Amino acid sequence: MRRTIGIGTAVSVCIYTLLFITSLMLTKGIDLEKIKLWGFGFSVLLLLGTFPLHKTLTHGRSAVSPTYTTFTPPDEQYQDKLQQDYKATKEQVKFQGVFLSAGLITLIITILLAKL
Repeated sequence: MRRTIGIGTAVSVCIYTLLFITSLMLTKGIDLEKIKLWGFGFSVLLLLGTFPLHKTLTHGRSAVSPTYTTFTPPDEQYQDKLQQDYKATKEQVKFQGVFLSAGLITLIITILLAKL
């Protein structure tokens, strides 16, 4: 948990550092309004990265299919495939936590900058 929050903090600090540098290079000054706007946009993108869209597309597509099902006999290759899929989703959960913490921290920084 600490590692996820630490990586999320590093990502959000890097985003704002790049935004400040880009603002300095393009406008020869710090344009706080554009930095807040772009920071909010990046936080929304990071928060969208937390949603498992592949599961939504897969299950949404299967709901449209016919109601009949076929019987698949137990098979070692099939069981191995299921285990590999499960392990792959476990790895994605780690990245979802990083995206969530980075998005929330970036959003908090944007709100704090809006108070200025």
